[in-house]
Amino acid sequence: MLEDKERKLELRLFEFYGIKEQETAVIVLQNRLRLNTMEAKLKIQSLMLDIRRLEAQAADHANATAELQAANAKIKVLRKKIKSEGQKNVEMKMQLEEACELRLELEVMKKCDEVFKLENIELVQKPEYVQMLTVDNEESCSNRWRS
Repeated sequence: MLEDKERKLELRLFEFYGIKEQETAVIVLQNRLRLNTMEAKLKIQSLMLDIRRLEAQAADHANATAELQAANAKIKVLRKKIKSEGQKNVEMKMQLEEACELRLELEVMKKCDEVFKLENIELVQKPEYVQMLTVDNEESCSNRWRS
């Protein structure tokens, strides 16, 4: 009976050692689980930070794209304005050139007019011319009366 009891106790002792080993294995597994859980949480936090960073970059990219589109629109408007002003400048230049030509022509005409006035004054002062005018005048008058 004592031997039987001893065997039972030995079996229980082996069971106890088995349970003890299982408990140790469970504790090791629990520690690994905690470690893996912490690593997963850290990885999740890192990924969340990456997501926020990428979202911020995407927002910055969207803003930059909008600014770029606005700048391109302004450039188009400015190019049209420059083209329009260039055409106006060409027209104004042509008008100025024409005005300069007209001024030069006017100056030449004024000089010619002055020359003609001086010639007329000289001719009027010459007695032959005055006499010739008088004779021409008398002839035209007498021809009128005869007709």
